Amino acid sequence: LFVGSHDSIRKCREDIGIEDDRLASVQVGEEKRFGHLTVRGLFARDTDDPPTTPHFGYLFEVSGIRIYHVGDTHCDIDRYKEEMEPIRGLAPDAMLVAINKGYNNPGPEGAARLVEMADPRLIVPCHFDCFKNNTIDPQVFVDAAPEAWRDRIHILHPGEKTVISGKPHPTKHSASR
Repeated sequence: LFVGSHDSIRKCREDIGIEDDRLASVQVGEEKRFGHLTVRGLFARDTDDPPTTPHFGYLFEVSGIRIYHVGDTHCDIDRYKEEMEPIRGLAPDAMLVAINKGYNNPGPEGAARLVEMADPRLIVPCHFDCFKNNTIDPQVFVDAAPEAWRDRIHILHPGEKTVISGKPHPTKHSASR
C-alpha cells in the first residue's frame, strides 16, 4: 500500500504504474484506516520558496504504536508554526525528523524545535548521508539537543533496525498511555 498526497498518488499511478488498489490518498487533517494501520496527514511546509507542491507529515499507528514522520518541512518554522499546532504534545512513540540544512530543511535547530513541540518518546534523526552535498553529522543534532532528550535519540545507520515498544512516555504519567 502506498499512502500519500493526491499529487504523490497521481505520480505513483501515472509515472510508476502502481495499480489503484495499492494507492491511497491521505490529506492534511484527514485520518484513514487500512486494516490495522491508521494514517493521519499532518502539515509540513514545502521547502521551496514559494511553495510549489504540498508536503505532508504523517502519523502512523499500528498495534498501539504511534510513529510521526515529519517529512520535508521548511527551515523557517516561525512562518508556519500555527499550521504545526496539531503536533504540539502529540507524544508519539517515535518521531523521524529531518536534521539537514540543505534544500531549506530545518537543520539541527529547527529539528529540535519540532521535537520540542511533538515530545516523542524516541527521536530518530534522518536526512543525513543522503546526498554528498547535503549532509550533516547526526552527532551535531545530538550535541545541540537538550540534555534531557539525549537518551531518546537513536541514530539509525544503513541496514540497522530498531524495535519500538508501547512503553509509557518518559515525560508522561504512566496511567495516561
